[in-house]
Amino acid sequence: KDWVILLTIVPTTLIGITIASYFSYSRYAELNHYLTERSLSIIEPLAITSTEAIMNNQREKLRHIVGFAHRSQSAIIKSITVFTKDNQLFVTSAYHGDISLLRLGAGVDIPTNTTISEIDDYLIFRTPIIDETIKGNAVNTNDLSHSVVGYISMQIDRNQIKFDQQSQILIAFSIVLFGVLINAIFAIRLIKNVTRPVNSMVQAVDRIREGKLESRISGQLIGELNFLKNGVNAMAQSLGDYHDEMQKSIDQATLDLRESLEQFEIQNVQLDIAKRKAQDANKV
Repeated sequence: KDWVILLTIVPTTLIGITIASYFSYSRYAELNHYLTERSLSIIEPLAITSTEAIMNNQREKLRHIVGFAHRSQSAIIKSITVFTKDNQLFVTSAYHGDISLLRLGAGVDIPTNTTISEIDDYLIFRTPIIDETIKGNAVNTNDLSHSVVGYISMQIDRNQIKFDQQSQILIAFSIVLFGVLINAIFAIRLIKNVTRPVNSMVQAVDRIREGKLESRISGQLIGELNFLKNGVNAMAQSLGDYHDEMQKSIDQATLDLRESLEQFEIQNVQLDIAKRKAQDANKV
């Protein structure tokens, strides 16, 4: 039983846990990558669209743009805020949000590329708003600080992604648990199909050892167990035949002995009679 459990359930469990862990980790990384790519596909076009509005001080137009982007992606976006070059609030899609969380710290230069920072359950994306005309006229194209007219910050809520990740992990390990249970059911059935015939054989051998040579193992078994059953039955039959032959020999020997004893008794009687006759003759 121990070996059957060891060789069936344990490998299946280890393989299942390994596969579930691998796919869970892959799915976890895939969802994080998906969230990052989706957020970049939102904030970077917004940064390009915001250039003209922030340069021409068109707050209402830009507020409408960021508000529409926020509403259309409200499942993951908590707030979108546009700041000017001097780090002042220009427009935001959620005035009840934490503006200080989205604003760059004092003395921190506006990044020239999109940056991502993680704070608690949120991701903060910051993308510079670049005036392409200034950038095109710049002598050194690597220095974008003069062409930056502001930046846009976006707060992404990771709770939905975390829920999806946890759901994937739960589903993966539930499948592993289900597979282990199915394997355990088959292992238990295999144990029963093996141990029951073996136990019946052990009991039959014990009865044969006690002298009950008529004991036999009944039922149709499978594979080598059936060969073993036939072997035990043949052994019992051979022992029974040998016992019968030995009993016949004993009976025959007993009969011969009785006949010999009867002959001895007859001879003793005859000798006794002859003795008496001789004594009588002697007296005469």
